[in-house]
Formats: sequence, C-alpha cells, structure tokens
Amino acid sequence: MCGIFCLLGEKSSSLDISKVLKTQNHRGPDYSDFLKINNLVLGSNRLKIIDLDDKANMPFSFGSIILIFNGFISNYKTLKEEMIKTGINFKTNCDTEVLAAMLDVYPYEVCISKLEGMWSFIAYDKRKEQIIISRDDYGIKPLFYFQDEKNLIFASEINTLFSFLNLSIDYTNVGKYFFADSFNKDPFATENTFFKNVYSYPASSYSILKLNKKQIEKLSFQKINRKFSNERLTNKEFYNLMERKFDEYKSADVKKCVPLSGGIDSNVINYFLRNEQNTSTLSISDMDLQSENNETNLIKKTVKNSKIPHEFVDTGQIISFDFFKNLISKFKNPVSSPVVINSAALRYTAKKNNIKVLYSGNGGDELFGGYAQQFIFYLKYLIKNKKFYKAYKLLINGSTICASGKNTNKIIKNYISGLKNSIKLTLSDNYLKNKSEFHNKKFFNSNFDFKPDDNMFFANPNEYNLHLIKNKRMPYWLATDDFVSSMYSIENRVPFLNQELVYMSQKIYDENNFHQRYTKYKIRKLFKNKISKYVIENKVKLNQPGSFDNFMFGKLFSMNRDTL
Repeated sequence: MCGIFCLLGEKSSSLDISKVLKTQNHRGPDYSDFLKINNLVLGSNRLKIIDLDDKANMPFSFGSIILIFNGFISNYKTLKEEMIKTGINFKTNCDTEVLAAMLDVYPYEVCISKLEGMWSFIAYDKRKEQIIISRDDYGIKPLFYFQDEKNLIFASEINTLFSFLNLSIDYTNVGKYFFADSFNKDPFATENTFFKNVYSYPASSYSILKLNKKQIEKLSFQKINRKFSNERLTNKEFYNLMERKFDEYKSADVKKCVPLSGGIDSNVINYFLRNEQNTSTLSISDMDLQSENNETNLIKKTVKNSKIPHEFVDTGQIISFDFFKNLISKFKNPVSSPVVINSAALRYTAKKNNIKVLYSGNGGDELFGGYAQQFIFYLKYLIKNKKFYKAYKLLINGSTICASGKNTNKIIKNYISGLKNSIKLTLSDNYLKNKSEFHNKKFFNSNFDFKPDDNMFFANPNEYNLHLIKNKRMPYWLATDDFVSSMYSIENRVPFLNQELVYMSQKIYDENNFHQRYTKYKIRKLFKNKISKYVIENKVKLNQPGSFDNFMFGKLFSMNRDTL
C-alpha cells in the first residue's frame, strides 16, 4: 500500500507538493518524493512491502515510463518470468518495476488485461506524451479525482484534496446515501463522493490522456477486458486454483497478519498461510460470552492446535472517546457499524506488533453464497426459469438459512421459521430487481431532484453475486478497510477478490451452495479436513463482535457522563 498524487494544470506551479504529500504520509511513511515535468506533478508515499531497497522507491522509471503506484500485483512473479524470457532485465524484486516494464513494452490495454491483484496507478509515457490511469476490477485500491477547466488532480484520499482545495458538500449525494431505499448502485462508494467535483475513479477502468493539447482533456474511461478459461472446473480443480492464487498473495518482506474470526473465509486464509514465517493472527474479543452467536469461544477452539501465534484484542482497553473522535475526523465515509471501530482497534494492535500486511476475507460470502438474499435470489431464478423440482429441493434443503433468530438447539423451530420466511421473501419483489419506491419519496424527490435508475434485472445468480461485489455490498467495505488500514500504515490484501478466482468461482456456483441447511456448502466441503471442524459444522451466522447501541449509549455515554 502506498499513497499517490498527480496534478496536471495551473496549480502545479504554485502548490507546495511536499506539504500536500504529508497529508497522506500515513499511507507510505517509508519514503516520499515527487517529480515535476512542465505542468505535470507525480508524487508518491511509499510503504515498503516487497523489496525493501530504495531502488524500488517511486516515482519509478523504466524505459519511457514514470510510474506512481498504490497496490499489489499478485501475479507479478509470473509476469516477470514471461518478460525475462523476452530479454527484459530487472534491477529490483518489486512488483512496481514489473508494472512499469509492462507499460513500457506492451500496448496499455494488453498490459492492464494481464494484471491481477489490486491497484490504482498513474504513469507518464515520455515517448508518447501520454498519461495512463487505471484502477483494479473491484476498486480495492482507492483513487479520487477533481477536475475543472484548469486542473485535473488525483489522490489516494479525499483528505489530500481537502488540504488545498476549497471543497463544498454535494447535498444531493448525501441525500442519495441516507434516504434512498433502493437496489441501485451504492451512490457513494462506486462513483460519487459527498463533495462537489470530486469523484471516485471507476473500478475496472483505465484512461489515456494526451498531454500535447492546449486544454486538459475531460477524463473518459475504458473498461478492462479479461480473458479467462470458460471451462467448468471440478471442485478439486477449483481448490488447486485457490491454492495457486493464495500462494501468490503471500509475497511480502514484512510481518503479516490474518484477522481471524469464527467464519470460514478468514480460516481458509489462515490455512493457506499456516506455514508462513512472520505471520500471526488477531481476533476481536467479544465480552458478551453468554450470547450463542458469540464467536470468541469458537475462535478459541480453532486456534488451540494452530502453529500460528494468536492474540485476542481487548477493544475495551483501546477504544476511547478520543480514539473514536480521531477515526471520525479523518473518515470521509459514514461509520455505519461498530465493525469499523473494531477494525481500527485491531489494526492499532497490528501496528504495535510491527505488522505491515493484513489479509481480509472480503468477497468470500459473495462468491460462495454466504447470504440469505443469495439463497432467495437463486430460488426465484429457478422458479422464473420453470425449474420447479430444483426450486423445491433448494427450498427443502436450504430454507433454514432464512430463519429468524436462529438457535443451534432448536432445529425444528429454525426449519419452520426459515420455511415461512423463504416463502414470504420469494413471493415479494425483493432481491430480483430494483425497488421503484423510496421511503420519504415525496421529501426525497422535492429536495434532491433525484430519479431512480431503471430496474436492474439479473440474468442469473452469478450476475447477482457480481452485483453485490461491484455495486452494492462490497465497495463500502473495501473503501473502509483500505482507509482504516492506511491510518496505521498497513496494506490490506483481499485474496478472495483475485480476478481469476472471482471469474472461475462462477463455474462452480449452483444450488448446491445451499445444502443441508448450510450456506457456502461447497467451500465447506472443499476444506472439510483442512480447517477446524467447529467452523465447518457451524450453521449459525455469527455476528461480528460489538453492538453499535452498546458502544454509543454504553461506553461513550459512561466516558462522557459529566460533559453530557
């Protein structure tokens, strides 16, 4: 993880770039520098992860390319081997040089289509006098931009733009976020922000700007094209693919950490990293030990025989009013869950332990059927396509997934509750298309002049799952995890969102992901003898530790009773 900054236009002659870069120094405290070429500025804050030598610092030059780059190219070793065979020589062991070399040698669109992992980068091609901008397929790495008639400015954080631009709030976008009850794209995390003329560079895109024009071009975007195999994989072949891809994500010359929960995804990551040096696990400790949905006891069983060092994080010793205030003051996203606060506490502990790489399980639920709404969508999909017997089997096998207030000791009650809820949701219009109605519709339309998008129909369950990753669920959490990690100078990796893994997961996704009252049945089956049986056999969706009400009205109130 690093911070990048680029400015093209009039402000390049007057702006104190060193001062600007200091605002995002937490993203890359190991080295900071910038390069000025006429009215173009390229700046970087580097967090040293792969190849700690200063030769890998940025801005990085290779041939005609000058590169600033935030992220991790997971398949860089494979790409490097390919280029060495063609006679290309390298002076470092970092992924930055591989990316710069590819941009220098290949056509831009070919280069970008070969990349896997997470990135936002800006490169200047001296030979062609062009700027190339790109962001990874799922927007794991942030990139914001501001454009007016005289300037085009990019930064890894809105706070960086805030440090020298007079930004004003876009109340229409605020309204969309807080009042729209629709199934549209997340209006905040995918494209727009809460500030006028500041946008989130779209995921899965690249842009090419020519610099030899009198005026700065208006930014336009081209989609990244991927070509993966269309062959359907066996479960064994998919496991082998996972093993190869997770192995690529191990590359780091620093300490690594897996935030371990009672869920499958973090335990899968932990399994693949089990023999890695300088790797540990951290877990949030839930003080509500009497709750049957508490995952602390499950984690204790899981780590009992683990070779990897493990530590519970006591958030009560870390989170204070000042801690919360510091998080809110820097955060440009709404804090919608105590999970954000717990994530910050965990990363605070990781930084104290000198950890620089952290592995997130984001994407696992979306890929393998971890949510009740995926079950309902699949049920509706089968009925819509007149596959009634399959729909009947799915309902009988998986309806417990939709049970209200599941209790591990009340199997029959859970089943009846789930069956009722499944039928009710199947008969509703949820999960299949956008809702055309909004809560507070009259107020909303009159104050924000907003019209809902056209209804979005998904042709199949895989399209729906990708919608959850690209548009609805995932963008907020990816942005949140990146920002909270960056506050503590930690790179947040998301191996489940490897491009080939996401694509090939569609080849094994079917109704059998919801089987024997389990969600994610296929992934459970793949790892049955590899991760803890307590995790594999757990049927209750465990809550992440923490209650927002308890935090706001319990802890914060007690800390500030006198003031209030």
